[in-house]
Amino acid sequence: RCAAGPEVFDLLFSEHYAGRILAAIHRLQSSGFPDHIAMPWVFLDRQLLQCSGDGCTGVVQPSGVTALPQSGSLLYLVCSKLDPQPAACADVHGYEASHALVPADVSECLSCMETTAFRWSDLGGR
Repeated sequence: RCAAGPEVFDLLFSEHYAGRILAAIHRLQSSGFPDHIAMPWVFLDRQLLQCSGDGCTGVVQPSGVTALPQSGSLLYLVCSKLDPQPAACADVHGYEASHALVPADVSECLSCMETTAFRWSDLGGR
C-alpha cells in the first residue's frame, strides 16, 4: 500500500530517508567509489551488493565486483547471517551453481532507463 499510495512521497521526502541516503552516498564516496554508481543500491552489513530482479550475486567494491560464495535472494543472504534462524528462514535457500548469476560490470545501469546522472560534485561539497 505505501509503495503505490500517497505515503510513498511522505517516505521519499522525509528527513529520515534523506539522511540515510546522504549517509550512504558519503560512505561510498569515502570508500573510493566513482562519481557514477549504478542502481539499485542494496546494502547488507554496510557492504554494497550487486543485485537485480534475479537476486544478489556479488559485493561491489571500487575495484570491481567480488562474487558471493552463494548467490541468492536478499532474504536468503539475510537468513544466512542469522543464528539462530527464525522459522521464516526454514525453507529459504541460495541459488544452485547452475542458476548462479555471473557478476557483471555495473559501471552503468544496463536494465533501466536512466533519467539523470548522479555526480558527487552535485552535493556541493557536503
